Amino acid sequence: MAALALVAAAVGVGGPVAIGATTPTTPTTPTTPTTPVNPAPPTVATGSAEALARTEATLTGSVTPGAAETTYQFEYGTTTSYGLVTPVVTVPAGSAPVAVRQLVKGLTVATTYHFRLVATNAAGVVRGADKTFKTLSNPARPSVSTQATTAIGSAGATLNARVNPQGQATTWRFDYGTSTRYGSRTKSASLPAGRSTVAVSVPIAGLKPNVTYYARIVATNKTGTTVGRARSFTTTRGITGVGITLGTPTVVWSKSATVTGSVGGGAAGGTTVALLRQYFPYSGPFTQVATQKTSATGAYSFSVGPLFAATRLKVVTQTTPATESSVLQVGSRLYTKLRVSATKRRSVELVGRVYPVLPSAARAEVQRRTPRGRWVRVKSAQLEALAERSGYRVSVNRLRDRKAKYRVVITPNDEGAHEQTTTRTVTVGRRK
Repeated sequence: MAALALVAAAVGVGGPVAIGATTPTTPTTPTTPTTPVNPAPPTVATGSAEALARTEATLTGSVTPGAAETTYQFEYGTTTSYGLVTPVVTVPAGSAPVAVRQLVKGLTVATTYHFRLVATNAAGVVRGADKTFKTLSNPARPSVSTQATTAIGSAGATLNARVNPQGQATTWRFDYGTSTRYGSRTKSASLPAGRSTVAVSVPIAGLKPNVTYYARIVATNKTGTTVGRARSFTTTRGITGVGITLGTPTVVWSKSATVTGSVGGGAAGGTTVALLRQYFPYSGPFTQVATQKTSATGAYSFSVGPLFAATRLKVVTQTTPATESSVLQVGSRLYTKLRVSATKRRSVELVGRVYPVLPSAARAEVQRRTPRGRWVRVKSAQLEALAERSGYRVSVNRLRDRKAKYRVVITPNDEGAHEQTTTRTVTVGRRK
């Protein structure tokens, strides 16, 4: 009976169910298991050190946390091993960079420190670039350096120096004079508090020409006064001009010329002057021939030679700035010789030499003096080029009634290197 009851309980509305059969279920879509996402490491940038003081500074930087909460701190120390850290600070997850800053104290005065920003999140630790800063020094007197004087003239100059206020408002001035006792000073000027070296300068006037002066910088702040070392400078002579004169406008070939003149202006005596020469055809530069010091009154005198062609001359002071004379040209006359040779009853032969060798275009003209003192052309002479000179031979008649005076005029036709030159006069006796 019990078995029949169990069978009856198993019978449903839909009809009988075979003993041992299972009830069908509705099929479902299988699910894909999820994998947790790892956060990216933070991004850091070490900034600069700000608000520097003697024993403290503010370190700055920026942190981009990313998708996870991030902590940061600064490592710092006197080497790249660091050794010191700031407290850990937390920033929430985010994609925007966050500016960070931390104050560090207890630093050593006037010491260079290294620092970097370090950030950490679940993805790991990221360290920023190494940066450095130097703590400020204890209050100190200004540091100074007297520099070279510039714009030196005959009556003025510009004094120069470098001044570091060392973090305090500072005043400065120059002392100057003809000895290290000075005696004169410029007006005081001010510099604001700061730790950078600043170039300072001031023009001075009322100086004397050709005098050596001494100058120094003097700077003062609350801590004390610093005096720079003395530096000297010499004012210029105040030259106003150089006069020049030739002893003669022309000289004979191979002879010397005399050049005289004087230097004008304050303290002209003892000025060094140089004589410069430029050779014909004046295509090259002027070259120095000689130097000398002027007399107490500024006068000078040069002898220059030998001169073998026309030459340009000038005199230049060896001062700063230099002053030049005008340019003068000294001409060159030919060196000539003339004699009577081969005397005959009706004629004589004139023999001449001319230095230097002349070009083929050169001409020689024989002239005779009339009873009234005029020179008239007699004939031409043919010039012949020899090793170091030119020469000629020409026959002239002897007069019946009187002695005759002859000369030869040489025209070099050498583009200006030499001037037309007349030989000495020779006398030819009457015809016998």
